[in-house]
Amino acid sequence: GPPVPVSVTPSSGSGSSQTFTFVYSDPRGFAAISNASGIINSLLSVAVGCYFSYSRASNALYLANDASTAWLAPVTLGQNGSSQNSQCAVNATASSASGSGNNLTLTLALTFQPGFGGARNIYMDVYDGVEAGWVQKGTWTIP
Repeated sequence: GPPVPVSVTPSSGSGSSQTFTFVYSDPRGFAAISNASGIINSLLSVAVGCYFSYSRASNALYLANDASTAWLAPVTLGQNGSSQNSQCAVNATASSASGSGNNLTLTLALTFQPGFGGARNIYMDVYDGVEAGWVQKGTWTIP
């Protein structure tokens, strides 16, 4: 079967910054996953949202620009660096990825920009040659 987005922890709450743990699963094993993605936005739209994509092979996290027309320069998880757009920032130093069995776990330290306040949904997608499709896995309220 195809890969699936499993969960985000915490799956609900509020705050201007949070470390989220995203779990993705692939029946062929975590190494079959090429990309794991997420969107934090009021609706399922990549534009004007906190839209990220993780490349497992290069351990690189990409954050989309505000219009989601291009990816910003990638950051390597676990190393010094950060990336930000007008909605959110990711602290690469405090973030990580690991794989075990069928599961890829992505831990992202995110800070939301003040202008991005309000109720937001957390969507996940995963790709291994077949795309799982976007699924809402949580909610978050940004002050």
